[in-house]
Amino acid sequence: MTGQIKLVSLEFLTDHPPIRKNSVNSGANLMANGTVLKPPHWKSGSPRNHPVSFTRGKPVLVELTLEITNMGTFRLEGHSSSGALSFTGFCTGSVGPRRILKLKVQSNNLPGRVVRLSEKISWKAAVDPTHRVDIAETGPHEIFVLYRKV
Repeated sequence: MTGQIKLVSLEFLTDHPPIRKNSVNSGANLMANGTVLKPPHWKSGSPRNHPVSFTRGKPVLVELTLEITNMGTFRLEGHSSSGALSFTGFCTGSVGPRRILKLKVQSNNLPGRVVRLSEKISWKAAVDPTHRVDIAETGPHEIFVLYRKV
C-alpha cells in the first residue's frame, strides 16, 4: 500500500548546548550571549534551518516528525554527499487517515577531526526493495564538529 509521507520537521539531538545568534545579520556563535536557536532545527515551509554542534567521531541522532497518510511499513533513508549525514530507520505507518509520527534515526560517525560541515540531506521512503519515494530535501545543515563537548 502506497500513501503519502511528508517531512514536517527535523530536530538534531545533541548533548552540546544550543547555538546562539546575536542578531538577524550575525553568524551563529557557540558561546555568545544572544537568542537560543531552539529545535526543531529545520521546519518544512519555513526558512528555519538552525546550526548545531556535535563531538567529533560520534554519530548524529535526529528526530523526524512525519505526517503519514495511508502508508504501510517502509524504510526511511537519508543521504548526504559525504555520507556523514546518512540515516536509515524503519517505520510502520498508518493504514488509514493522517497520522503524525516521530521517528529517531542515527547516522554514521562524523569525521574524527574538527570541521564545519554544510550538507543537504535527501530523504526517501523505500516501500519495497525496488520502489523508493522522494520525501524531502533538508538543509544545507550547518554542523560544527568539535573536539569535545563544550
